[in-house]
Amino acid sequence: TGEKDLILDSEIKDGIIVEVNENLYANYITSIMIDINAALSFYESNGNYFLKPVLRVFPETFGGSLKGYALPLEAEPAVIIVKDKDTLFTIPEKSDGMFLFKGLKAGEWEIAVLSASSLGYRDTLFVDSVFVGKTRELKSKIVLKK
Repeated sequence: TGEKDLILDSEIKDGIIVEVNENLYANYITSIMIDINAALSFYESNGNYFLKPVLRVFPETFGGSLKGYALPLEAEPAVIIVKDKDTLFTIPEKSDGMFLFKGLKAGEWEIAVLSASSLGYRDTLFVDSVFVGKTRELKSKIVLKK
């Protein structure tokens, strides 16, 4: 209980440098996306809480996207997608269960929709494909069953 200060990790006190391995062109606007992995960016040590951001940085036009809906909201769903060594995690919108992953490599992704076991819902696991330059919208909403 109570409040604790969040301390910047000593490695980032002077800032963060990120590399974008992409060709950027003069007179052409390129948006750079910064995806912060909150689950891996905070840690506790000796009762203190530290921030050391874990980032995924990519041009907005990189790869493809995956969009869907995870329900029911009462299941408090979480979505994890995996391809090779890439593992991404999100919590769907609390209003409608929508989730969206951007900047994905093309190919098959394992998709897991999970709920806390104490809530009594069964997890769902399946595979779907992502294509470069396209948003793959899952055809049906993912509904976890009790």
